Amino acid sequence: MRAGGAWPATISFHASAIVRPASSDERPLPERLASLLPAERRAGSRIIEIQPAGEFLTYGIGVPLMRMRIPALARARVPVS
Repeated sequence: MRAGGAWPATISFHASAIVRPASSDERPLPERLASLLPAERRAGSRIIEIQPAGEFLTYGIGVPLMRMRIPALARARVPVS
């Protein structure tokens, strides 16, 4: 255990990733993301598309703080759908 009690809440998973240009003919940058990225930086920016596989391994997600001290109660496996 860490000093101070429990581990921080975490989610981990296996995945593959595809690195794409911020904007392309194949897949234009969604407007919601475009508004966060100044136009002059788009040419040099990339979008990382993450595709999870298997299960999400969680620790402490939706668990009261005191139960996080007990790993068996704080851990969970959630299938990727």
